[in-house]
Amino acid sequence: MSGIKDHVNFLGYPLPPGVSLLVKSLKKYDISVFERLVTVAVKMSSDTNPTNDKFSNLTKGITQEAINHIYPGVCSIIRKAMRTPKHLLKKNVFENDLNEIMLPTSFHAPLSTALFGDARPLLEDNAHEQRPHVATLSKLRWRVDVAISNASLNRVMEPTILITITTDKGEEHTLEVSKEKFHQLRYSVLEVLNYMQQLEKRSIFQVET
Repeated sequence: MSGIKDHVNFLGYPLPPGVSLLVKSLKKYDISVFERLVTVAVKMSSDTNPTNDKFSNLTKGITQEAINHIYPGVCSIIRKAMRTPKHLLKKNVFENDLNEIMLPTSFHAPLSTALFGDARPLLEDNAHEQRPHVATLSKLRWRVDVAISNASLNRVMEPTILITITTDKGEEHTLEVSKEKFHQLRYSVLEVLNYMQQLEKRSIFQVET
């Protein structure tokens, strides 16, 4: 259908407040100030232990006004770009999106160099570490217990499965399930795995890397 846009700007809509302020304020500042703050943003974003002292040292000689007007927007652009899959945000697409938000062309190069140059691997590594994620399974142990006697007497000689799960965060969880629930768990896991295999066969889920 004509009139429908098939590309969405990587910054999203509406623009992050810091980016809107950046675009409005850039005409007040020299390109050298912008380049320095992009460099600061890259260093702080790729640093595994960023501190206020490091930031102060990197921004010496830059006015607080310039930092307030430029730095938040630069950080938003870097953060949004790193969250977009690499195969969807090529350099030319990135620069077209910057044109769309009316960022002057002369200010594209510092950002493009930062995001598509030698600093990218460090930015990717740090972005991956900071990305929220649920705990994953690190270790699983199980054993079968049989109650020989029981106060209620209705579970004597009934086997139960004791499962101990250790996550990648070092957390340990222990649960006890009946034989019937254990078989139900096995069936549910098998069902999910089969469903995932069926989805992977569909071309829409074959993501380019």
